[in-house]
Amino acid sequence: MRKEEQKNPIDLELKKERAELPVKFIYVEHVSENIDRIVEAVGDADIVAIEYPGKSKGDKEHMQKLHAEGSLSDKIKQPSFLGFLSAKLGGKEIKLIDVSREDAVWYRHVAEAFGAEGELVSTLKQSFENKNSKQMLPQILEKLEHFIRLDAKAVKMREEMVIEQLNDILKENTNKKVAVIQGAIHTPVYHKLSRDNIALTRDFVLTDDLASKSERVLMHMPFYGQILRRTRIYPDKPISESELKRALIEFLYVEFKEKELGEARDILEKIAESELDSELENLFDQLQKNRIDIK
Repeated sequence: MRKEEQKNPIDLELKKERAELPVKFIYVEHVSENIDRIVEAVGDADIVAIEYPGKSKGDKEHMQKLHAEGSLSDKIKQPSFLGFLSAKLGGKEIKLIDVSREDAVWYRHVAEAFGAEGELVSTLKQSFENKNSKQMLPQILEKLEHFIRLDAKAVKMREEMVIEQLNDILKENTNKKVAVIQGAIHTPVYHKLSRDNIALTRDFVLTDDLASKSERVLMHMPFYGQILRRTRIYPDKPISESELKRALIEFLYVEFKEKELGEARDILEKIAESELDSELENLFDQLQKNRIDIK
């Protein structure tokens, strides 16, 4: 039996105690437009665990206290997903789950991923300035794959910490209904707890009125996210050149979304809509022509 499939006796005990109270996972996009639908999906849960990377454990506890007092949405300095949720979830207990800046090991892995992303952006800039993006494509894809693998490692560690926090919440609240709100990319948390014999249900609350696939690319880079999820679970599995090209297109699209792109925007729209990478070289030509600067 593989290590990840071994049964944890504590989790088996939780299964017995929570058999009639399955944990409800709600996977979302972090946009305020979906708040009412998310709250509807929460339903009659007593406790709502919400993904929130805070500054520290103390910071999260302070935010939970403000919510219990009914003042969290007023205290947050700017409109935020958490603030909107808090205002709509009055009367329910919230638990803020996720890593924080004080988690030094995780933060070091994130810093490595950010460094790899910086190297990718620097290589792209250099290729645009030298007008040799097509020639540098193998190097660009190599930098992208390095970034993806480091990003996947950091996200996996983050999710493992979330699972520990959820187990603690469930052990302390065996007679309460629990809902968990996470970003749509974090489905491995659900699958891991399912393998650990915790009774679960799952729902997705995604934006359903986007006018085009290109808007969904801007929302959460679905193809990149798909590769990221797979790489977290199977870190040694190869990523094909075609997959890397598709992920690169999404990366470029998101990086350039606020730029004046001229013909390049039309090409990006076309690629995002068609999910084809055949226009990548044409895209490079237009980005070089427009002397686009990223970040």
